[in-house]
Amino acid sequence: MKFIDLTGRRFGRLVALRVYPQRNKYGAIRWQCICDCKKIHKVTSSQLLGGSTRSCGCLYRETRNPGRKKHGHAANGGTRTYQSWHQIIQRTLNPRNARYPEYGGRGITVCERWRKFENFLKDMGAAPAGKTIDRYPDRNGIYEKTNCRWATYKEQSDNSSSPRWITHNHETHNLTEWAKKLGITPSSLHRRLVKWPVSRALTK
Repeated sequence: MKFIDLTGRRFGRLVALRVYPQRNKYGAIRWQCICDCKKIHKVTSSQLLGGSTRSCGCLYRETRNPGRKKHGHAANGGTRTYQSWHQIIQRTLNPRNARYPEYGGRGITVCERWRKFENFLKDMGAAPAGKTIDRYPDRNGIYEKTNCRWATYKEQSDNSSSPRWITHNHETHNLTEWAKKLGITPSSLHRRLVKWPVSRALTK
């Protein structure tokens, strides 16, 4: 194959710097390139010219995990903000979710914009300590910027037109009564119910 000088040429995120002294095991010429992320990467001429390699690998990682690269909230199980968003998506759009009947099953959905976490984060900001997402002022409305806030348990309770009655194992109590029976605070039980189905929240 005729030698082609690629010095200084850009291929995706890679810029060819110089010919690498050692060829690969098949005898192909390799180029020492610098990636836009500043890493040095060795690539053959055919990989560069053919377009099969366009970065040191960072482009693939970003494409495979776009959320983690862009906002950093999804790592290690996710921040409280990411978990709140994920729970919204699951209970409004996933029929297999245990809480779907209470939300998506009765017509409560999430706006198209918030189906991408970055937009949710931009509109709502990070979750403040001690607060969870609340639909307000329309408790029966959809999840969107104009109808949501970060609220304390008391604020969410005040937003409810009536106490939340919960039935489990043929017993029915409101949230405060269940919390007292379990020996935990109402806010702790509320957080459980946001994350888990009723049966787990009352027995975990």
